Order: sequence, then structure tokens, then C-alpha cells
Amino acid sequence: MKKLEVIIKPFQLDEVKDALATINISDMIISDVRCSHDGEKNSESYLTEDYFVEFLPKIRLEIFIEDNLLEATIIVIKNIINSNLSEHSRIFVYDVFEV
Repeated sequence: MKKLEVIIKPFQLDEVKDALATINISDMIISDVRCSHDGEKNSESYLTEDYFVEFLPKIRLEIFIEDNLLEATIIVIKNIINSNLSEHSRIFVYDVFEV
């Protein structure tokens, strides 16, 4: 069994969920997270005041799948990430052992 941990932008969540449903994956854990990338800061304005946002909002998906579904799942997720030209999206794969 494998655990996929996927970090995406919030607007990609629905698209990723729909794509995973096409390969019969619907169980996942979804968390709101904040990420910092190489000290990158984005400038925002609010009521004529400029401020910097160091930690950007992201979504973390945790998906537990059987080994035979790993490659198909990664391909589906990568297609969405690449189609949106999304920088700073990540996919991590971990081995999971049942005791």
C-alpha cells in the first residue's frame, strides 16, 4: 500500500477530485496548509496599504492506495498540475505497512 501526499493550489481541488473519481478513487484526507517557497513573498494590497504574504495557502491531499493504482493516480494528478502551469505543487509517495 502507498500513501500519496499532494500539495496543490486551492482552486485545483475540485478538478483533482473529479479526475481521481474517474479512476475510482474517492477516499482522501484534505487539509488546508500554508507553504513558503524559497523565501518568496507576494505583495498584496488592502485598503491602500501594501503588505507581504510569506506563507501562501495550499491544499494537502492524503490518499491511501494499492500499489497497482499508484502510476495511474500520479499520471492523473500530474496532468492537472501541468495543465494549470502550477509551480510549487508537489507529489510525495510513501510506503505504508499495515500491522
